[in-house]
Amino acid sequence: MNSILKILLSLSVSGSLLILILLAAKPLLRGRCSRQLQHIIWLVVIARLLLPFAPRENLVNTAFDLAYQTMRPVLAQFFPQAGVSAPFAFPVTGAGQQDNFGQIPRESDKDTPFPSSNATVDFSEYHDTEKDSLPFSSMFLLFLSHLWLAWLLPAFCLAVYKIAAYRHFARYLKTSGREVSDPTLLDHLSLLQARLGIRRPVELYTNHTVSSPLLLGWRRPCIILPTTDLPEEEMHYTLLHELTHHRQRHLPYKWLVQFTLCLHWFNPLVWRMSREINHAGELACDEAVIRTLDPQEQRVYGDTLLHAFREGTYSQDSLGSLALGESAALLKERLGAIKQFRKPSRKSVAFSMILTLALLAGATATGACVETADTEFPLLRPLVSGVSYMEDASPEELAGKYVTDGRTDGMAAGKTYTYEGEGFGGDFVIQINEDGFFSYYEGLLSSYLGAGTWTLEDDILVLSDNAEMGHPFVNYFRLDGKDLVFLAENSSNFIYVKVKDGERFLCGSEE
Repeated sequence: MNSILKILLSLSVSGSLLILILLAAKPLLRGRCSRQLQHIIWLVVIARLLLPFAPRENLVNTAFDLAYQTMRPVLAQFFPQAGVSAPFAFPVTGAGQQDNFGQIPRESDKDTPFPSSNATVDFSEYHDTEKDSLPFSSMFLLFLSHLWLAWLLPAFCLAVYKIAAYRHFARYLKTSGREVSDPTLLDHLSLLQARLGIRRPVELYTNHTVSSPLLLGWRRPCIILPTTDLPEEEMHYTLLHELTHHRQRHLPYKWLVQFTLCLHWFNPLVWRMSREINHAGELACDEAVIRTLDPQEQRVYGDTLLHAFREGTYSQDSLGSLALGESAALLKERLGAIKQFRKPSRKSVAFSMILTLALLAGATATGACVETADTEFPLLRPLVSGVSYMEDASPEELAGKYVTDGRTDGMAAGKTYTYEGEGFGGDFVIQINEDGFFSYYEGLLSSYLGAGTWTLEDDILVLSDNAEMGHPFVNYFRLDGKDLVFLAENSSNFIYVKVKDGERFLCGSEE
């Protein structure tokens, strides 16, 4: 889950850069491109905030890699148990001792055999780990491994609140309101729907608790009016405005923004983006309405906005709804846009296309953090004096070190194994890499990612965990065809799932 959080943070950074660019360019866009484009173009930013797809070489990924390389020496200094010491060395009688996790073996140790399955191993120091109180650094690293909860819980609560608030809001307005039965008004609404090409029927209600007209619902759209006692022209433009919102899919757009907001609740720029999209949506709706109106009709439409404002605004930020009334500042901007409206010229269309392509290029260039075998879960990787475990040796050298009999074809290297029993809230998977390292995850509910080195002698596979999180485990398996058979004797076993002797891990795929 921390890997997902890391990707989300990189998307948030990338999206923030695009938000700042659009906010800075906002004065330049007035009069140069349509209001509808200024509303739709935010979809590029939302896509960048939601979709973790990017080329391997991108700005944010490079920045994250650089930050990690810069922080590694500091983390190694304060958390030496994360790989600087040798907390899971093999204390085997008559056998050589394994080097620190992630360090390249000394020349004198290259020919030292690894312990066989019959070697006597003292695991008492590991079995008593949980009895002792963890040092502060281990507790801090344990907190970091659960950091995803600090993001997930507020995101979940915010999403539940927004959905519950909308359902209560919509139910209250309908139950406390009254469905319009005036045939003349309903006929006029049907004519406007046909004119705009809206096939799904739109319900019409009145409710004296709202102070300006608003649109509710997506699959079952409903217009709520404070009263039907309006002049004919004002009623016409009120209904036209709300139907235009529905035709342009502004409500699902708004819910997409709300979903993005729940995921990136910690980013103030995303909250600012939400307000900008709401404002841009009203301006885009006004532009779509007045596009076919003559100057006199445009003035009447502006008067309708003024009347809705005088009657009192209903918050535009009401969840899942779109209201005609708004703040004085936005009203002034909307009236100014109506007064200065011009049909788009070829230059403005060309400028809009260039702007869209430029923002798409920017979204691609900023990118996101791309997870690879070398960057996944950096806090669970070895922290060895600021030197990466891959910097001083090639994969071939590492394979020669850790696969002692030199055999890799048809053996464990480069394969994924899935526990035949029940994992902790999902599949229990072990990944054996060809570079001498392995990782495992006990299930979706597990907050611990096991990572360490593996050795192979004859048909015995030994997995030695990194002790970074205070869990220096060593587990033994026997190769049986393509599968692994767990050997409980002398094995430390796992944290959440206790595997029994003889249970199998089934070979699923190869890298």
